Amino acid sequence: MRYENKKEILNRGITVAELIEALQSQSPTARVVFAADYGDISHTVQALVVKDVDAVDFNDITETGYSQSGLCISDNSGELDSDDEIYAAKQDEEQVVVLNLH
Repeated sequence: MRYENKKEILNRGITVAELIEALQSQSPTARVVFAADYGDISHTVQALVVKDVDAVDFNDITETGYSQSGLCISDNSGELDSDDEIYAAKQDEEQVVVLNLH
């Protein structure tokens, strides 16, 4: 996968600012789930529980044949959280926010 293709795929998603704006009209005590088509003939929509939020570097997103998006988070990515020194050092670099379901 070329760099431009990965960027184009990720650019179809919303930004943190857009997510914050959308969440402002929601109850702050509401639980968060991720909706995904199970892929069966009935297109069952799964409600997957979001357990926490992390960030990874753009370069940790790689190509895979095992995802409908064509992308995955590299096995050797260093997931970042807000308490991490690495996070502070990389804030100015392009990051991808990850809603963890596992």
